[in-house]
Amino acid sequence: MTTLSEREQDVLEVVIRDYITNAAPVSSERVREISDRNTSSATFRAIMGELEEMGYLVQPHTSAGRIPTQKGYRFFVDSCIRSPFSDNHQQPHDDPQEFIHYIVSKTRLLGLYVHPKKNIYVQFGIGEALRAPEFDDAKRVRAFGDFVDAIQSISDLYHAILAKEQKSYGVFIERENPVPEARLLSVVVSQSDNDGTVFVVGPSRMDYEHVLRILINH
Repeated sequence: MTTLSEREQDVLEVVIRDYITNAAPVSSERVREISDRNTSSATFRAIMGELEEMGYLVQPHTSAGRIPTQKGYRFFVDSCIRSPFSDNHQQPHDDPQEFIHYIVSKTRLLGLYVHPKKNIYVQFGIGEALRAPEFDDAKRVRAFGDFVDAIQSISDLYHAILAKEQKSYGVFIERENPVPEARLLSVVVSQSDNDGTVFVVGPSRMDYEHVLRILINH
């Protein structure tokens, strides 16, 4: 497993946070502008090149800045999110529809609630989620639609993974998802033993920290 230096981690975090906010490739000059380090853009460019070689960033166009990869987002979720999240957070969802509407209003992503045993299914936020620039790509729109269509039959797969890992929530980024319909998306899942499963679905460039805080500390 690759170990990042403190400086590499700082730069990676700056790039990811800026990309999540602005949806534009991040240049070394941009990192210099927003970083609190007294470092030249050439040095930042070299660090970003190292992060690209290690698979955390990618340069979508020759003269463009860089954007995070799946590996970069995974490092961010595991190592850069500030607030600790309790794994014993679950409160009963007295009104799943109200809760899903609340999630969508705060995240602008798709919110889903599935409770197969009680035959409850709540969905809201498709229009909000599809406003993200990533969904200008028809392939992602099709994947998004396929995931929504399949969620009632595949929710148990996510439940099984979290149960095996003894977790009440999880973040599945692109190819980490157990179903092909979600491998161009990111899915954050939160559940309790008997109160159904909440899904928040959107592009990989979702604000994971914000989503987790809403789901877990509600």
